Amino acid sequence: MPLGNIPMPPMPEPRYGGTLEILLEGGWRAVYVDEEPVPEGLPERYAYALVVRGEHGYVTERDGERGWRIVEGATGEGESGEDFARRAALERTGASVGRTLLIGYLECEAIDADKRPTGERAARPLYVAVADEVGPVPEGSGYHRRRLRLTDFQNEVRRRYPSLWRYLSRGLDRYLILQRTGQLAG
Repeated sequence: MPLGNIPMPPMPEPRYGGTLEILLEGGWRAVYVDEEPVPEGLPERYAYALVVRGEHGYVTERDGERGWRIVEGATGEGESGEDFARRAALERTGASVGRTLLIGYLECEAIDADKRPTGERAARPLYVAVADEVGPVPEGSGYHRRRLRLTDFQNEVRRRYPSLWRYLSRGLDRYLILQRTGQLAG
């Protein structure tokens, strides 16, 4: 049934036309940016890292909690996302990271005025952290880990991070290509 000449209110332009916005916990809205590096002046307050070595990926779980996760969390004061990925991989999985691959980053904007000033901007970089060596999880770290074949690792990450999977999978694909072509050696 046609609407005739019913006046319609103007539709607002989408902020990121043709781009998927992701709602993150903590009152943040994010858009994935496939660029390197993270722009200067955009603080890196949180980071994600897929810890891998050879044909395995590592997930971690805090002692006393349920739910396997990749290495993720708030960066320390003055700490970059890459520095966080290296430190947290060692603390939570026992992995000494030799190389990091920046997948991209989430450009975030605060949208919940109860949690932080609305409009505040930050970046959440996504990394593949390639471990040279994986030892035991340090005593007293409060974490334990699981080593999974890459196919199982991909399934676990897909299940736990459905809104980020399309971006994280790009990083795993890149890792596999570099590994199989020998470009990660040395």
